[in-house]
Amino acid sequence: MRYGSGAVPVLSSPLLRYGLFFVALFAIGGILLPFWPTWMKGRGRDEAEIGLILASAMAIRTFAHVGVGMLADRIGERRRPLIALGIAALLTHALFYPTIGFWSCLAVALLTACALSPMYSLGESAALLAVRARGVDYGRLRGVGSIAFIVAALAAGWLLEGLSGEWVLAMALVMLAALVGTTFLLPDVRVPPAPGRRRRLLALIANPRFLLFVFAAWMLHGSHAALYGFSTLHWLDAGHDKTTIGILWGVGVACEVTLFLFASRVTPRISPLALMALAGAGGVVRWIGLAEVTALPGLVLLQALHGATFGLAHLGAMMFLVKAIAPEDSGSAQGVYAALPQAIGMGVAMAVAGFVYSHHGAAAFLLMAAMSAAGGLAALALRRRWRGEVILG
Repeated sequence: MRYGSGAVPVLSSPLLRYGLFFVALFAIGGILLPFWPTWMKGRGRDEAEIGLILASAMAIRTFAHVGVGMLADRIGERRRPLIALGIAALLTHALFYPTIGFWSCLAVALLTACALSPMYSLGESAALLAVRARGVDYGRLRGVGSIAFIVAALAAGWLLEGLSGEWVLAMALVMLAALVGTTFLLPDVRVPPAPGRRRRLLALIANPRFLLFVFAAWMLHGSHAALYGFSTLHWLDAGHDKTTIGILWGVGVACEVTLFLFASRVTPRISPLALMALAGAGGVVRWIGLAEVTALPGLVLLQALHGATFGLAHLGAMMFLVKAIAPEDSGSAQGVYAALPQAIGMGVAMAVAGFVYSHHGAAAFLLMAAMSAAGGLAALALRRRWRGEVILG
């Protein structure tokens, strides 16, 4: 594996370079995750249409994640693909401005998903290569991104108070332009180009232990569908203002940040799959609570569990991929992980959550609790079959 210096020698620290990239990338999430449904609702979309648009975008990410991951492994690069994706994400999001009807909004959503979403999986792949090559503290790196999410969510909630949802898109475009700039600063991380991508990808997908890992991750990440798609609308209906909702999202990610900043003390002692099992247990408590509670003190406590339901699940999954997958397959494995549990899995969960929420409201969170339980049990089952070895190399 070659770890080049990249385009700006003065920024010598890999942690700083990746930190800037993750700050911009996660700030976009801090704007879009809580408030993008309000933009769509302002354009005349109802809850069912919002759910379908979000689900369709997540489903199309499957092909983008896998395709980009395979291409990155084939050419052995990470930086140039990220630059191209950043530019495409900026241009495609600008296309939302003239959209009015459902079908035009859906079409642009699919384009933006193909451009922006793979930046998360490919960026994670590059960061995990830095963990291997330079001993970069992944928890600190990811924590910086999560802090950016908090700041962006709080700022967006404050700025949007009294404004229409149209401003959500303007904020996102500003951060997308910043994201493009950070991609040029990334180190030029390279691995030996790996031939036979299709054969190795099929071998990975057919591996029983990897499939069990994918199922566990699907259940754990998919259990957040109702939160991502409809919690903002649910809390608005309960009487909370946008600033308060921004704070609620910030509380969740603050607990996630705390976990990531201290991750280096946790990961040597607890196996990746045990972390995922704990995430499942936390999800059962959190989602049942969100189905029943709308009072602010209770919501604050339940949002604090985001450190468990997302933080532990993500940290466990990343550490599993570091230990179980060879570096030359890291892009493809990261793409499959992002595609199956996070794209298809989340897309299915989002569509179902949208249907349930439109008919039964907060009962959609009870379905999320069942998914968390299934994910935790799957992680425990895999823990009995894996002892830390590379499963495909």
